Amino acid sequence: MLDKTLTNSTEKSLEIIDIVALVLLFVGGVTWGLLGILNWNLVSALFSGIPFLARLTYILVGVSAIYMAVVTPMILRFRQEHSNQGMTMPPTGSL
Repeated sequence: MLDKTLTNSTEKSLEIIDIVALVLLFVGGVTWGLLGILNWNLVSALFSGIPFLARLTYILVGVSAIYMAVVTPMILRFRQEHSNQGMTMPPTGSL
């Protein structure tokens, strides 16, 4: 029973990590798009008085991109291996 609880807890936290990574990638993409189209930096506008938060946001966006670059091929490989077996996708942490 305890093992199942720990596994479910770990799986939920990994799903949250995936969601946070995607949100940060979205923020980064929108920021780059606005910078390219309008020459306006969203992160700088939001955190103009707090340079530490702007820098932290950029770092987290970069870490999220690296995380997704590692996780996405694992997910795609799993899907390809199990596409004919009718299996459902496991949480990211169980790959």
